[in-house]
Amino acid sequence: HSTKKNPKVVLNFDKADWESWTNEVENVFSKKLIDNIDSDDPSVLFKFFLETINDCNELFIPKKTICGHSKAFWSARLSELSSKLQIAQKEYQRISDPLNKAVLDQCKTEFQESLIQEKNQWIHKKLHGLN
Repeated sequence: HSTKKNPKVVLNFDKADWESWTNEVENVFSKKLIDNIDSDDPSVLFKFFLETINDCNELFIPKKTICGHSKAFWSARLSELSSKLQIAQKEYQRISDPLNKAVLDQCKTEFQESLIQEKNQWIHKKLHGLN
């Protein structure tokens, strides 16, 4: 039984051009203040606020597609170690001797340690961004 995960498109905040985004938001808001706000109705002001933020998001924050298989912490190093592990697994399946078992165990250990390290670095980076 397999579950299909629908990919979805989200904003890639890590690759945003925040300086340009901030400048554009400030320019639009300043222009609106200079032009005298047409309304003091909170719903109209809120709609203007949301439109401005969404317009600037479209201009300065790229999008990325994610799915259930996406791993934000994945790196080129993990891809390399995963390939080495797959090769070691195939070789051990082909010839199950102590040398191939030792190589497989070493590849597993190296991959698992790197995986944990990459996950921890990603979590720390995200948590640091919250401060």
